[in-house]
Amino acid sequence: MDFMDKMSEWAQKISDKTNEVVEIGKLHASNFSKNEKANELKKQIGEICFSKYRAGDELDPEIENLCAEIKKLKGQIAENERTIRRMKETANGTVDMAAAGFCPYCGADLAKDARFCARCGKEIVR
Repeated sequence: MDFMDKMSEWAQKISDKTNEVVEIGKLHASNFSKNEKANELKKQIGEICFSKYRAGDELDPEIENLCAEIKKLKGQIAENERTIRRMKETANGTVDMAAAGFCPYCGADLAKDARFCARCGKEIVR
């Protein structure tokens, strides 16, 4: 086999390898897209199950436990949002937090005669 034949053979091998790499890349991209779609469908399944949970429908106990955990987390989120709102109102000077029964430092509920916050431990000045 002469030099030109060997070069032609090598060029063909390189071309074949390049095509293979391109095809593998396309398959990886396709898999990524399909995984994204599968995750979106899983999310939709979860939303349907959670809607059924809120409506009081009977669910598999494992799903019901997960829904109860979601409900608990949503309650905690709502409490955090209330705390943020109280803290912003205090920062703006629109509310006397301690007089309103909330810690001016962390937003926790205060006992009527509390001298210290039960959550953050800071002294409450009235």
